[in-house]
Amino acid sequence: MFAVENVTLLLWDCFIYVVIPIFFALLIYQLYVLEAFVYLSKNKNILDKLPGPPVEIFWGTMRFFNPTEQGLLWCEQFVRDNIRLQFFRVRMGPFLYAIMLTHPEVIGRVLTMKANTAPKAKVYNIVKPYLGEGLLISNFQKWHTRRRLLTPAFHFEILHSYISIYNEAVDCLIGKWERSLQEGKSQLEIGDDIGLMTLDVMLRCACSYSSNCQESGSIDRKYIDAIYFNNISSNSQITYVPYQVRSVFHMSPEGFKFRKCCKIIHDHSLKVIKARRRAFMEDMNALSSGKKKKDFIDILLTATDQSGAQLSDNDIMEEMDTFLFEGHDTTSSGISWTLYLLGLHPEYQQKCRQEIRDLLQEREFIEYDDVSNLKFTTMCIKESMRIYPPVPFVHRLLTEELTIGEYTIPKGVWLILAITLCHRRPDIWEDPEKYNPYRFEEEIPGGHPFAYVPFSGGPRNCIGQKFAINEEVIAISKILNNFELISVPKKIVRIPQVITKCEGGLYVNLQKLPSH
Repeated sequence: MFAVENVTLLLWDCFIYVVIPIFFALLIYQLYVLEAFVYLSKNKNILDKLPGPPVEIFWGTMRFFNPTEQGLLWCEQFVRDNIRLQFFRVRMGPFLYAIMLTHPEVIGRVLTMKANTAPKAKVYNIVKPYLGEGLLISNFQKWHTRRRLLTPAFHFEILHSYISIYNEAVDCLIGKWERSLQEGKSQLEIGDDIGLMTLDVMLRCACSYSSNCQESGSIDRKYIDAIYFNNISSNSQITYVPYQVRSVFHMSPEGFKFRKCCKIIHDHSLKVIKARRRAFMEDMNALSSGKKKKDFIDILLTATDQSGAQLSDNDIMEEMDTFLFEGHDTTSSGISWTLYLLGLHPEYQQKCRQEIRDLLQEREFIEYDDVSNLKFTTMCIKESMRIYPPVPFVHRLLTEELTIGEYTIPKGVWLILAITLCHRRPDIWEDPEKYNPYRFEEEIPGGHPFAYVPFSGGPRNCIGQKFAINEEVIAISKILNNFELISVPKKIVRIPQVITKCEGGLYVNLQKLPSH
């Protein structure tokens, strides 16, 4: 009897946890394919006539265009071979077409369209379980409302108050690297350490939360690891085609871990927000007396929409998680690539260091007003973001027909704004593969206002770009003031996911500099 009950329970468990999920996976997959197939049947003749690589029956153009270094090299070569084209057509798998925009003229047209003409593409919904409907994902009226509410969080006075946080976080990183040198470890992979430093900055600026995440013994390691895993998983969900069918990812081991990490992050975020809301009156007294500076959550706690309603805890959590997601990995990428490129070009590194030391004299702390005076250092950062833009692609959905020259792109198609290809067009940038910071002496680099768009552009540009530039300038300046960097040469293999990273990491040899 006991054995029969066990078998019955086992069969029931199989039905609940295997048969039903597979049934819904197939149903959702069929609906996904059906939607794409219906669109394809209506527009196939138009799309096939657009310029682009050869299309295979099942793979589409994935043999050529795919999210790898080889795929990027192929796209760059296609642009060079068809330099008069402003876009080309690709197809991912048997049904899903997309238009790759590579020229600043057409990229600028799309970025400056009304929000309802070119809203965010559905691909961003992949991270919705993680970020909710925050500023990254939301469209139409919700996006307009949230953008208006969040704009005060990036006001000059707020950004000014973050300067001490930047300095302290970078000092922690410098101390960690100095200890590594004392232990005889002079060659370091810089990406992970810089990623923890920028996450430290984001947590402290977003919610005045000192996580101690830069130290290996951090008590918040579970939360930090969850953020790191979800950022990596978000990349794979966008670039790994099977995971774009939500039920497939949902049932995968990575999907289970992703949901577990979402819960860890959301529970932690809500805990912080609820605690801040309870202590809000005390904080208000401190804010009015000047003893406490406003942070991201302070502004959201007091924000109201057009009807006068305040944001709920879940609304604030969406924006807080989005702020962390968008802010720390992108800035980490910009800093890491800049340091690595300066390590390959000692003449530019020394010019930056001289500019920094001439400005600071005997000071270590970098003030807000110092940032605008570090002009050559800023030029070096901008040039690194041209060659390796932190966000290589921006995605939009076309809701109206778009005419480009002799071609008409039908509505409903997925637009991929290929920032990384635009930044390397030889008809826009002379010798585009070369690292040359002096390009940014020009008033309009590249000769077109949308030739350089590492922070996107138009009304939906990155709301935190000034925040990011300030952090990058301060971090790089303090590091160069303390260390000489010699990069370990390697064949660069880009990982063009949500954020541009390097396969195998970026290694540099550090030498501690004497105080000047």
